Amino acid sequence: DSRSWALLLSISIPHAGDWLNALPSPNDELHLLDSEFRLCLKYWLRIPHTSGTASCPFCTFPADPVGNHTLACGGNGDRTHRHNGLRDVFSAAQSAALSHRREAPSLTQDSVSPADVFLPSWSQGRPAVLDVTVTSPLQRLTLSNAASSQGSTLLKAEHRKRVLHHDDCTRAGISYVPMAVETLGGWSPIGHQGH
Repeated sequence: DSRSWALLLSISIPHAGDWLNALPSPNDELHLLDSEFRLCLKYWLRIPHTSGTASCPFCTFPADPVGNHTLACGGNGDRTHRHNGLRDVFSAAQSAALSHRREAPSLTQDSVSPADVFLPSWSQGRPAVLDVTVTSPLQRLTLSNAASSQGSTLLKAEHRKRVLHHDDCTRAGISYVPMAVETLGGWSPIGHQGH
């Protein structure tokens, strides 16, 4: 079925499973509770974590036993929380070596803020913005492509961000770096390279 193929292609993107090898670091708030780890692993392997179906309490859409809807639903704020958590990891990593700002507003004249992380001095002394986007290959709109073309969801998300912000940033003399990541752990080639 399409979901199984999309899952298989997505979890086989290089480094998609690196989270399984990461050492937990509770002091740095980089860890999962046992119950969270089990739930993530079940989702990654498509093992049902509930029996039957029910309606989502936030949007009343039918929820599924493996959690596809739960992960993609915008009704409970989890998508924004995941995005901001990822942004904060980049922000913390960059603060160790670089001057940076998180969610810098008004960097360009014509565009809404593209900067999840703003780096005043990046490659060749130019400023750069890192624009994080998290997407699911198992959502209805991307499933058929994700089942036949590895990383297609990442490339689509990266392209969508680039169309919105790249030209405005270039005109302002700012390097624009879209950082697309899938809910199953895969990164787009640009996001993986970080430049």
